[in-house]
Amino acid sequence: MKDYLRRTMTTLSGCLAAVMVSAQALPPLSIGVCTSPDNWEAAHNGGCVFIECTVPAVLMPDKGDAEFAASLAGLRARGTKVAAFNIFIPGTIKTTGPAADPDAALAWAETSFRRAQELGATVVVLGSGGSRSLVEGFAYDEAWRQFRSLLEKMGPLAGKYGVTVALEHLNPTRSGSNFITSLDEAARMVREVDDPNIRLLCDTFHMMMVGEPASDILEAGDLIVHCHVAGNDTRRAPGVKGNDEELAPYFAALREIGYSGMISMECSWENFSAEVAVGAKKLNAEFPAK
Repeated sequence: MKDYLRRTMTTLSGCLAAVMVSAQALPPLSIGVCTSPDNWEAAHNGGCVFIECTVPAVLMPDKGDAEFAASLAGLRARGTKVAAFNIFIPGTIKTTGPAADPDAALAWAETSFRRAQELGATVVVLGSGGSRSLVEGFAYDEAWRQFRSLLEKMGPLAGKYGVTVALEHLNPTRSGSNFITSLDEAARMVREVDDPNIRLLCDTFHMMMVGEPASDILEAGDLIVHCHVAGNDTRRAPGVKGNDEELAPYFAALREIGYSGMISMECSWENFSAEVAVGAKKLNAEFPAK
């Protein structure tokens, strides 16, 4: 009888976990915003179906499981839908250069992936400019080898927890990174790693900052699983401050590849509640539900 009850409770626990994860499921071409959990209500009221938060603030890989569990309970109680994460590996854990520490990076990653799965999130963005940026005098080719080796190990870990890592290209002017600075370069890395759980993020802001053409989206289209959008150096939300014309070719390219993943506004805000609603309306018009 005790064994039966234990098996029954285990089954029910598994079902409950599945329900919690499935509750996070999003429709194709879901519009969201990079922000803190405190802004969930304003984001949701403005037309976003999810938010994208930072790894340290929500997944807290440097904290114990009990502290994370308390935070997770609070998010669930408020109905907060966090579907993706960014600001992944801290600058204190180097992933390139003479001080590279892949073991520490992988330990941080595994805790993050496990907790992302508990929350029902499916994408973790790997930008982490401070972590991967090249130190002066260190060979690019060696850094490339180090980073590729790390991703080759990270892919199976992500797959274990049902997470996809989206490699982000970062412009050197505004991101603090001088390594993998274009979508094309990031796509080359992803192709070399060749793991289904290591894929690509497309960021319109970073593309425009380095003058990268929208046509590069067409070349990398089969790898893109997540998008960040914002205007050029003002980094405003779509539809705000008259930036629609500059974004148009990038949106057209995304439509051409049949993009159907999440799109997060990663922007600067003057009035979050008002501007997130403008941005969500614009993106829903550009990418209507199918």
